[in-house]
Amino acid sequence: IDLLVSFCVSGAPSFLLPLRSKQTQEPLPQLTQADRRSKMSENHFLDYVKAALYLWMMIPLTIIGTLLQPVWSLMWMLTDKILWRLVGRSFIYNVSWEDPRIDHKVFKLKEDDRVVTLCSAGDNALDYVIEGCHVTAVDLNSCQIALAELKSLAIQHLEYEEVFRIFGVNDIRLLRKVYFGTLRKHMSEVGREFWDSYVYRICNFQ
Repeated sequence: IDLLVSFCVSGAPSFLLPLRSKQTQEPLPQLTQADRRSKMSENHFLDYVKAALYLWMMIPLTIIGTLLQPVWSLMWMLTDKILWRLVGRSFIYNVSWEDPRIDHKVFKLKEDDRVVTLCSAGDNALDYVIEGCHVTAVDLNSCQIALAELKSLAIQHLEYEEVFRIFGVNDIRLLRKVYFGTLRKHMSEVGREFWDSYVYRICNFQ
């Protein structure tokens, strides 16, 4: 608000003022002290008029915004519920595209460090573990946590070739085989609840 008031009182910005050619510009006449006072009074009067017009416009807009506040709140609440219904049923990010090598150079993580990070697809969170630090991955969407848990357990309990075939080559048939045969028994309750049904619905990780 301070910036808006300052902008209106100070007058139009320089790029809106008419330009004068340097060749045609005439020297300014010498003003007497009385003329300067008269000019200052005119400028102050215009500033007051601009400020009054600004307030005259803002008061009704503020009142209207206050009256419509319940409507905006209801719209935001409905939007959140609709998005949660759509987003909360599946993971959105299958791969983390950020390059964690930059983070390693900046953070210089050690074994006694603790990192809290957004889970997303879990790739960067798992990459931080390579440095030996303790990592806590958080996400509003529990399906993203389930995906990260699947990747973590696959790395721990499967061979490298199997992990690459599942997440690199999209061998979903192999995923279903190792999920029930190896991974499921190590999963959390949330992970099992998600993957017990989703492992049959998923087509690929790309």
